[in-house]
Amino acid sequence: IAPLMITWFGFGLLSKLIIVFLICFFPVVVTGVAGLRSVEVEKLYLARSMGASEWNVFRRIRFPAALPHLFAGLKLAATFAVVGAVLGEFVGSETGLGHIILESSGVFDMVLVFGALMYLIVFAVAFFYALVALERLTIHWHVSQRTGGEASGRSLLQTTDATP
Repeated sequence: IAPLMITWFGFGLLSKLIIVFLICFFPVVVTGVAGLRSVEVEKLYLARSMGASEWNVFRRIRFPAALPHLFAGLKLAATFAVVGAVLGEFVGSETGLGHIILESSGVFDMVLVFGALMYLIVFAVAFFYALVALERLTIHWHVSQRTGGEASGRSLLQTTDATP
């Protein structure tokens, strides 16, 4: 798809942004839909029996239940965004880290290739951990954000060591 985007939208920034968007869109949508469908049906029945509108059900039940799934998709998309940007620069660019990697590998300048790769790794990790921090601020109430026995998959009975 990247060559088509370059053909349709040119070699500018717009084509690269569209490539990044298309690469990042599907993980977020798929995990978001899975999150919206993960709500226990009993909660929905209870809310509707109490007269909640569709908007209130979405706002108070479905969306909060979908947030952990959405953040999982966003964390995937953060790393995919770096890959998409490099891919867009591979296909049609005269600047950027992707272009540097492509040109440097063509002349076997492996120091420059690995230097550019290290920058990309730092960017991807920084994006990922920025989303982890935002996730901790946003859904601090979710079990995935707790520390201790429950979040690590261990029950309270397994926290003590039975060996002498």
